[in-house]
Amino acid sequence: MRRNRLLRWLRNAIVALLTLAPVAVGAVYALSARELARASRAEVPPFTLPLPTDSASLAEGERIAFTRGCIGCHGERLQGKRRLQQAARVKSNAPKLRRPLKNTIQKP
Repeated sequence: MRRNRLLRWLRNAIVALLTLAPVAVGAVYALSARELARASRAEVPPFTLPLPTDSASLAEGERIAFTRGCIGCHGERLQGKRRLQQAARVKSNAPKLRRPLKNTIQKP
């Protein structure tokens, strides 16, 4: 009698846990999604750092881009290029860097 009561209590506890676990996971997911959506609406201040345009700075930037390998992935003129394509399923593209910098960096 006592054993049956213990088994019934244990069965009910397992059913309750299996029922409440997905509800708890769903609640945590919904709360975190709401928090992430709220955080993504944050105001981002505009980029205000002045970029140097003198020839020495441009030459140093070109040297850094070449020595760090940026040109290898992004292309000679920072136009972006495809780096990897395997079996027509996996593609890896280096983004275009030229568009955001178009008005600030010129080739001498």
